[in-house]
Amino acid sequence: MKKKWLIFSVALALIAGLVMFGCDNDPPDNKKPANKVIDLFTIPGVTPPAYTETPVTFIGENDQYTGTVSWEGEMENGKFGSETEYKATITLTAKTGFTLTGIPAGVFTVAGATSTTHAANSGLVTAVFPPTGDIAPVAVSIKAIPGVTIPAPGGIPVSTITATDQFTGTVIWLPNDNPFKSGETYTATINLTAKPGFTFNGITADFFTVAGATATNLVNSGVVTAEFPVTANAPISIKAIPGLVVETC
Repeated sequence: MKKKWLIFSVALALIAGLVMFGCDNDPPDNKKPANKVIDLFTIPGVTPPAYTETPVTFIGENDQYTGTVSWEGEMENGKFGSETEYKATITLTAKTGFTLTGIPAGVFTVAGATSTTHAANSGLVTAVFPPTGDIAPVAVSIKAIPGVTIPAPGGIPVSTITATDQFTGTVIWLPNDNPFKSGETYTATINLTAKPGFTFNGITADFFTVAGATATNLVNSGVVTAEFPVTANAPISIKAIPGLVVETC
């Protein structure tokens, strides 16, 4: 009898331990999800060097990573000089839920750079730019940002704007749905890049416009936030029921 009681007590202790400390064979649904490999390879917000312009020290808005920028090349009072070649070293840091591990070499790009290099699984990116000119750029004068399609249920979000004579741009959506869903509010972060001879220095706050959205930007900034209205709800489909007669007025 004592032997049976001992075996029963040991079994209870083992069960209590499993309840308290858990089990190594937990189902996959209870485990922490793996980080997603970064797949936004166009690094936003690194303004190409232009004579008399101030170098940026941070990249633009991005849902997957942040980044700092340092420059090599002779400066004039902290600004880009004339007829000088510059190299940017960009250090990317993955945000929570994302990882740089798994990224192949050479996939990151920077608008306006003649070459961009980085190793596999690395967020250290080097971008070389063409020499600056000897004439100061003029402020962008085009207000309307073309090519940003208004979100509609089932629509595919655009990732770039339609380039103008003065700037190009990339688009990041929040939420990051593809296709767009019904009954959802979408915000587009548009990172504009000025073409050679143009600059965002000199533009006012909320200068830019986006069709169908409320657009905002800071003074001297090419980063534009466009908030769109709630997308339409999907229509309700009523299927025919045998024997049911629907009268209409």
